[in-house]
Amino acid sequence: MLELRHLELDLYTTNARSIAVKDYYKLADQWFQHVYPVICLLVVGYSLLAVVQFNLIALMAPGLALRGPDGSVHLAVEGLMIEYRAATYWFAQSIFWTVMLLLVYAWSAGAYRPQYAKISLTVVAGGAILAIFVQTRSIARQFAASSVVSGAFYPHDAEML
Repeated sequence: MLELRHLELDLYTTNARSIAVKDYYKLADQWFQHVYPVICLLVVGYSLLAVVQFNLIALMAPGLALRGPDGSVHLAVEGLMIEYRAATYWFAQSIFWTVMLLLVYAWSAGAYRPQYAKISLTVVAGGAILAIFVQTRSIARQFAASSVVSGAFYPHDAEML
């Protein structure tokens, strides 16, 4: 009975290892074995940075606008614009590196993966980047401000009236 349990243990351990570390990763040359985890780290890092920054913007800017000193609404909106651009940049970086991860995955297995699979994954990655770029330009043009009015109210402006 103990020998049967030992065989089951070996079976489950082997299956878990084959799921955790795929054969194509083992078959890749060393350059790809080092690049793949680095790009995975970049994707996760940029994604987390974007999520944290968007959450902090959503949490802190209204508090400054509602409870800050005079003129704080203007400061909150200005800060929102700056931080929103930065968070959007980090989000774009996470998308870019996700597509790069797909390319590294496509070309990492050497002879293990057929040429048509490598080319089709590359075409999919290129199509995804192109679609994201076209859609982003379209949305940016649609919502572009023709002129910027600050709308700031300062206490010293009331004295001049």
